[in-house]
Amino acid sequence: MKVPAGVSAHRRGVCRNHHPLRSRGHIALPFAIPPLVLPGRGVGTVERLAGQHGGGDALGAQIPPGWALDFTVALTFIALVVRALTDRPSMAEALSAGVVAVLAAGWPYRLGLVAAAIGGILVGLAVETQQTAARHRR
Repeated sequence: MKVPAGVSAHRRGVCRNHHPLRSRGHIALPFAIPPLVLPGRGVGTVERLAGQHGGGDALGAQIPPGWALDFTVALTFIALVVRALTDRPSMAEALSAGVVAVLAAGWPYRLGLVAAAIGGILVGLAVETQQTAARHRR
């Protein structure tokens, strides 16, 4: 195998005894991995995933059949949004968007969701601008 001249002596094979695995024809790793590290790290992951799947099966059986998959999508979205509500502008955005979405639920082509998003953005921007102006006045 021809190796370009710009490659280091180690990579060209000049330095054959640099790593014990290279002399036996194996690929040399730049670091040593103890034999039980990789299987040991997977044990906790497998147990956690099995527990989560079992818990999901148990809780999923409790959901009434009348509730469609739409409910679980909405529940997931609510869980994501609630964790993001950390300050006053984001709370104002969520509250105003929710109110506009409920009031505009009957609009055609689901334009109520677009109006809710725009309304939430505008209210959040107004609250954040008001907070920034109040900080600069102090």
